[in-house]
Amino acid sequence: MSLVHQQVLDANLRYAREFGAKAGLALPRARRFAILTCMDARLDPARFAGLAEGDAHVVRNAASEVTPAYPYWHQRQFAERNPSLV
Repeated sequence: MSLVHQQVLDANLRYAREFGAKAGLALPRARRFAILTCMDARLDPARFAGLAEGDAHVVRNAASEVTPAYPYWHQRQFAERNPSLV
């Protein structure tokens, strides 16, 4: 096992042990929005959006591109019901 792999596993174990009260974080997310951002490791969504754990869903992908899954009319209905996600 590489040193980096071991460091990641150790960090994960520490995080799991210290999780404690975080189990009580709001579900769904407390600030009721999601962020779609690039998977560039130099970007920290929590920092650039002022987020704390449990505030928002963060989705990271290549180039932050999304292919619409539904026709336009469905997207419009979704946007009207969920303005903070658009």
